Amino acid sequence: VSAFLLNRSSDLPVVKNACKSVKAKKKTVTVKKGKTATVKFTVTAANKKLATTDKLKVTVKNAKIASVVTKKTSVKKGVATVTVKGKKKGSTKLTVKIGKKSAKVTVKVK
Repeated sequence: VSAFLLNRSSDLPVVKNACKSVKAKKKTVTVKKGKTATVKFTVTAANKKLATTDKLKVTVKNAKIASVVTKKTSVKKGVATVTVKGKKKGSTKLTVKIGKKSAKVTVKVK
């Protein structure tokens, strides 16, 4: 009976797979006012065979210019996808942070 209890999946420790690097696929993204654009980031985990266990956090420096449509974006197959919406003309920085690693993209709204 004790061997059965030790082999349950709930008794196994959760293996953390930290994010090793985050890189933006493009340095600058242009979006029209009122429209949306998709920004993609390449995510590399410490163990490349598994997805990272670190949480994804997305911030926009000036929320009056652009906003994030999908804040809770999951990392799938090594790619994080974030959707931004243009609010008014100008440019701002979009930062994606996964664990201790981050990447920035300039969002220009026309």
